[in-house]
Amino acid sequence: MGKLKLLTLLGLKSIYEGCELISGRRKKGKHIQKLTIEEGELGLGNTCLDPNVERVFSCDMYDFKRDVNRLDPRIASRNVFLGFHYTMGSLIKLQIILRGLPVNSLSEYCFIDLGGGKGGPAIEASLLGCGKAVSVEYSEPLCGIARKNLRVLEEKYRKGMGIDVICKDASLYRFPKCPLIIYMYNPFKGPVMQRVAQNIQDQVTPGSFVIYSNPLYADILEKATNLKRMYKEINKSYRLYSVEK
Repeated sequence: MGKLKLLTLLGLKSIYEGCELISGRRKKGKHIQKLTIEEGELGLGNTCLDPNVERVFSCDMYDFKRDVNRLDPRIASRNVFLGFHYTMGSLIKLQIILRGLPVNSLSEYCFIDLGGGKGGPAIEASLLGCGKAVSVEYSEPLCGIARKNLRVLEEKYRKGMGIDVICKDASLYRFPKCPLIIYMYNPFKGPVMQRVAQNIQDQVTPGSFVIYSNPLYADILEKATNLKRMYKEINKSYRLYSVEK
């Protein structure tokens, strides 16, 4: 079955619409438009999809220099060696997933990035219209960079983006009692995922969603009995779950 036909049957044609995202370019018919950012272009639907965001806004979103060690033993967490080195996942992929969720409005949801790093996914979610966004990260240096990125974007683009940066171990984070979109780009190993899965089962409001990209520990996450996997056929590089009663 073709991808477009499958997405149509699943009600996701709106996130495809005959377009293909190929290596940072959008292809439609014979025209190829590079996804870039210039100052003043940010807004709903014009989001941080390109490394140019660093050049234009003096941000530090990506990890080309690998300048922060998430496994630094000075980090105040007993799980410091159960994390992975910071790498930000594809914001293009995140945008497609968020726009394809079966919701009336993203403004009704709080986006939570566990292992938020430098804040890119939370900023992306805020620009796409999520009512609130939270970046949870146990590395204070990464949290400092995320807060700086947020300040720069708010000064140059839009005040009050509704983003919180919380320096905390993901296994100790308590989820708020509201509809959530929980995002993880494989930030930690099995023992931490086990605790996070239990917290999702115990704390997360039905009607929420969980996005797990690069899902190395999906078998542990899926022990949360209130998670139901969605759209299995589309992409194996991430898993999307709905939170049931």
